Amino acid sequence: ASVGIAFCLVVSGCQNPEPVLRLGEATVVYEDALRTDDLKREWGGLAIETLSNVLAKVTGRSVRTIPESQFGVDSGSVVYLGDTEAAKRGGIDASKLLAAEFRLKVVGPRAFLVGRTGMATSYAVTEFVQRFTDYRFLTICGDGDPYTVNSNAVAKALDVTIKPRIYDLRSPFWSDRYKETASFRDRWLKRIRGYSNAACSLSPAFRQAIADSNKHSHISCGR
Repeated sequence: ASVGIAFCLVVSGCQNPEPVLRLGEATVVYEDALRTDDLKREWGGLAIETLSNVLAKVTGRSVRTIPESQFGVDSGSVVYLGDTEAAKRGGIDASKLLAAEFRLKVVGPRAFLVGRTGMATSYAVTEFVQRFTDYRFLTICGDGDPYTVNSNAVAKALDVTIKPRIYDLRSPFWSDRYKETASFRDRWLKRIRGYSNAACSLSPAFRQAIADSNKHSHISCGR
């Protein structure tokens, strides 16, 4: 017995492994305003549905989603979505982010996908699922998108703030970073009704005002 104890102390220290965010066991806890605020709920609803849909398909498990006001004990794997109180307690100040900027932070079994606007929160979801499931999106209606189930998928430690380099009225794209999913761009745009020429229907002055206010270099018009 003493030999076994000594071996445990030397090899593993008898310590439990550090907790990690297991995507197949995660609860999605979202900012209430993503469903209730007129300025956030269109993009916010898309963010909630996209995140739960991708996680459920890739892990092969059902995903619980719940507004933060109804969430109880903070235990197990949790993905906090939006400008939540939990994110604020974790030191994330969404008010310092511009309209299309977002922050991703993963600490142990907790992830924070934070944007000041519903739009930015939706962008945060896209970045999060791309990084940790390798899928930018999977259509909710299930029209044949290929994907591989990985019930053991996890999200590793991360803390980044991202400022999209190309601002399209409805969505930013990083096709140079994620070439494997760039071919799905048109299908994704159609699903969210965000055609790439949407910004081009605006006056040039207004397009420039949008770009300037968000400190992006330009608005992408055309395909």
